[in-house]
Amino acid sequence: MNKHIVAPIHPFVHEQEVYVYINGECITVKNCTVDNMCDTIYELCEKYDIDRVDFQGGQLYALKFKDEFLANKFGAKIIKVFIH
Repeated sequence: MNKHIVAPIHPFVHEQEVYVYINGECITVKNCTVDNMCDTIYELCEKYDIDRVDFQGGQLYALKFKDEFLANKFGAKIIKVFIH
């Protein structure tokens, strides 16, 4: 089963969207703030047993979110993070 989360990064916008895809179909969209984006993504990873997150947007800005996400060390779950 192909499951992943897509998090487009919108610079200068406080509210962001996080998309959950299973087998190519978007099954849910969760709104969050920039400040709690990493927590929201991890909660969705736990809820849907997902181990892949794709950040989309400007490379440097998305890298900041990737680093912040990976630095949080959310339990023992290994989550692969990619930037597009």
